[in-house]
Amino acid sequence: MVNFVYSIRRKTWCANNVADIRGKIQMADHLRDNYDTRTEAETKRYVELVMPVILELLKNGKPVLQRDGPDRPLPEQTLRHTLLDLCQRHPPVDQIRPTIPELCRTLLHLMRNDNEENAVTALKIFQELVRANKQTCDMFFQPFIEFVTDLYTGMDTVVNELFPESDPPAIDQTALVPGLRSFKVAVELPIAVIYACNLNKEVGYPALQQLSPHIIHVSCQFTREFRRLAHATRRALVHATRGSKPAQGSRRPHA
Repeated sequence: MVNFVYSIRRKTWCANNVADIRGKIQMADHLRDNYDTRTEAETKRYVELVMPVILELLKNGKPVLQRDGPDRPLPEQTLRHTLLDLCQRHPPVDQIRPTIPELCRTLLHLMRNDNEENAVTALKIFQELVRANKQTCDMFFQPFIEFVTDLYTGMDTVVNELFPESDPPAIDQTALVPGLRSFKVAVELPIAVIYACNLNKEVGYPALQQLSPHIIHVSCQFTREFRRLAHATRRALVHATRGSKPAQGSRRPHA
């Protein structure tokens, strides 16, 4: 099933022109679509030969922070999304144990540097690995907490940029939000933090006490700013609706 993929040289997988990217998308789609038919021998070869290349592509590939249009991802994003889907549908933990450290390093890299869609997916995979393997939690607990701290302490700047007192800036419909500046990632993090802290209580509880004020502050800030935005939007809609109505006392023309 996957022999043709194993025959592809590493340099072919790691080429960057558009034609090669589309070819890699086809190969990644093939691997994903045939996931359930993989034999035990094929799974072993997949873990040994293909997973390292997937992680290399994700870690060393340039993050995609633009798209062709509101609903038109670039080929590079399609490839990265498919490769992350392969990571999410990884073989059982016992079979990928030697690959877990590099997989976790790659996921933490994506949370920091990739767009919010890929960062959220990377966070969910990381949670699953931590849940299945406490040793993974112990090894990567501190880098994960550092990422969480950096995201929450930087959210004041993000909120001030998006919700200024003056007119808000125009939104670029083709831009993708980096994971480190993402509301979606910020919303997903508290549960992940609590779970990781429970697995590593000795260092987890002090870290949770340190992070709690940041999480509460950002949550309150989100609520306040979204309420302010909703109120301003409601006023604008009321103003626009009143402006479109006929003046009081005016009469409609006869048909």
